[in-house]
Amino acid sequence: MEILKCNRENTFYHCVLNNNHAVALFENWIFDPTLDNAIPRDEKHLRFSSERYDSESTENVIVLCYKYSF
Repeated sequence: MEILKCNRENTFYHCVLNNNHAVALFENWIFDPTLDNAIPRDEKHLRFSSERYDSESTENVIVLCYKYSF
């Protein structure tokens, strides 16, 4: 998944997931408001935030994504 690999400086992503939950991706981290700490920016943890444990493609996890650069 391309968004997990793209971690340019001064850019963050606000993503709405398929379970109507929102997370932010910045540098090498996923910020999930339900957790106390950031989690690594990888497929396993993105699926964890979306509560997607089945065999459905990770491509379908993100429903909407906004990119912010500063």
